[in-house]
Amino acid sequence: MKLKDLTERDLYLPVKRLFEEKGYTVKGEVNHCDLVARAEGKPLILVELKKSLNLELFLQCIDRLGISEDVYLAFPLPGISQKNSIWNRKKRSILRLCRRMGIGLIGVHMLQVKKPFAQIHLDPGPYQPRRNIAKTAALEKEFNLREGDHNLGGSSKKVIITAYRQEALRCAQLLKMHGPLKISLIKQFGVGNKAGNIMRDNHYGWFERKEHGVYQVTASGLEGLQAFKWVVDSIEIGPDGVSD
Repeated sequence: MKLKDLTERDLYLPVKRLFEEKGYTVKGEVNHCDLVARAEGKPLILVELKKSLNLELFLQCIDRLGISEDVYLAFPLPGISQKNSIWNRKKRSILRLCRRMGIGLIGVHMLQVKKPFAQIHLDPGPYQPRRNIAKTAALEKEFNLREGDHNLGGSSKKVIITAYRQEALRCAQLLKMHGPLKISLIKQFGVGNKAGNIMRDNHYGWFERKEHGVYQVTASGLEGLQAFKWVVDSIEIGPDGVSD
């Protein structure tokens, strides 16, 4: 059987067996719920069945949370060879989304198996957010270091003007204005403490070492200054190369 030939009904029996093996009584299509499982002394379990992960499935699960705290979504797992499937590409993000919503996730093995079976990948439960302090600090640092706003939101596939690129442009501009300079002198001209690393790493090919601790701008660096002139013009550098 191919994934495109599956129906939601094909998912029902494997998921039904999954919960029956856990001691639940299972019935299908109860008050618009695809599958309802019940066991003595436990909350009702509701499962929404869909051929693929989509927005409608998540919206249905949110609606079902008004009925029971134990809601699962179930969908057929794609084959390993289907690398472009959203599950194979974004599995961790999908599980994170389900966890945030408080819903469980069931994958149904339908392809390349003699007998289809269902597998729980995540049980429903209350979401307890944990903020990533390191990522928050990195975001705030990058925001504070950038001068102006040179990127249109949503342009992630284009060249992004980061704080790092701005500092590289500042270094290149100072070298263009004054010729070869020592790293220590460049720092005195208002460039951040990472000036030395920026020129030594030379990610953009804009710098070359003339002698120990002394750098000059390359032809590529001059081209970079021209290409990003609109950014260079916004960097405040006084007439003597010292930041205002």
